[in-house]
Amino acid sequence: MARERIQLGPGVPDLRALGVAEVGELIDGDLERAMEIAGDGAGALWRLPLPGTVGADGRRHEKPRGAGTGWMRLRRWSDGSWAELLRARFTEPRSASLAERAWNVACHLRANGVGTPDLVAVGARGGGLVSRRSFLMLRELDGFETLERWLAQEISLPSRRRGAIAIGSALGKVLRAGCVLPRLDARTLHLSIEPDVAACLAESGGEKRNRMPSVVVSALEDARIDAAAPRRRARELLRLLDAEARRAAASSTAPVLRGRTLERLRLAAFLRATRVAGLARAERRALFVELLGDAAGVRSS
Repeated sequence: MARERIQLGPGVPDLRALGVAEVGELIDGDLERAMEIAGDGAGALWRLPLPGTVGADGRRHEKPRGAGTGWMRLRRWSDGSWAELLRARFTEPRSASLAERAWNVACHLRANGVGTPDLVAVGARGGGLVSRRSFLMLRELDGFETLERWLAQEISLPSRRRGAIAIGSALGKVLRAGCVLPRLDARTLHLSIEPDVAACLAESGGEKRNRMPSVVVSALEDARIDAAAPRRRARELLRLLDAEARRAAASSTAPVLRGRTLERLRLAAFLRATRVAGLARAERRALFVELLGDAAGVRSS
């Protein structure tokens, strides 16, 4: 039998707390109450509850087992390409499977102040150079909206500004950490949804707050660490998110996402990102010239 391994996240005492008896159940077993929500050539994504989570009938059918309650996202890899596996094994962070690569990137991001979904468990099967079968379990985000949905909502301008600055800070930390996130887009960047409550309090004469939203990145697949060429990495990341934000804003009915207001918001995010990333002044200036040139091309097309 092939060797299996597992690493549990903080607050998870044992496998029983996840509702399983063996690692193999998480790698490729049939899990009670699990629902497949997406699949691709490499594997599938499942949604499942921790023991003790209230069901659709509103009832709790068992007691929690030490890891709390709530819904998990279980990503299984069963057939990753050899090119992907070898890239994960021989580039940073060096990892023996695609799941462990995503876990290691998440740990690196979190160590550098970038929010990710809470890590629950990671494991793999096989004792060779690489493991094709592996899994990553994350806690499902609660109280967050994707950037795509956040842009589509009716939100006050002060909250928009705070959101833009928070996004810029998060992107700057990603760049400073040397992380490359090819799958980062408007659906894998998330903002907490409570900041507009503070705006309402201020408008109603209540206690004035200036709470920044939290930002979480869930684009962990295909990610890597590469500290080289920080300006190039910043250009690629900011261009990618800028295009995503423009696309999402174009379909939004929110009036604050039009014309100069949108330009000010994107520039606020860019300024914060390049400063937090630690780019030298000359690099920031050159980067802005490139990005502003891109924006001019978008407006004239």
